[in-house]
Amino acid sequence: MRSARQRQDGAAALWEAAEETGETVIDASLTARARPAFESERSTYYQHRRNELERRELLPVAARVADAFEGQVILPQDALDTAIAGAPGIDSASQVTQCRDRLAAVGYVWNPPGAGDSWQAGIPSLMHPVRVTFGAASGDSLVRGAAGPR
Repeated sequence: MRSARQRQDGAAALWEAAEETGETVIDASLTARARPAFESERSTYYQHRRNELERRELLPVAARVADAFEGQVILPQDALDTAIAGAPGIDSASQVTQCRDRLAAVGYVWNPPGAGDSWQAGIPSLMHPVRVTFGAASGDSLVRGAAGPR
């Protein structure tokens, strides 16, 4: 595992930019200097998460869920289930439940404690890249087994 100094997350990128410039205050100039490293790490992270969804044969479902969350912070379970049911290859209520559980298991969506039937995106900013990159993927190979093994 890489250390915080090796990993270019937001804090590490800011720290390195401050070290390079001798700045002691985080301002617009310093954040602009750190932005490329931060953007690179975020892009890599999103790609890893998208690949994980693809490996687990959840990408078409995740894309439908991302569409449902567009402009929403919270989705009622019925709306989430409807989005999942609209994904290719989902043919039964049990498959909807399996997919919802699998999306929750990987942290793509979650049902906060005490939220009843309200669901939230696990990483809201990941929804857009999943929708965008799914358009370039071949749905046929991803749809098979969408409700498959956990």
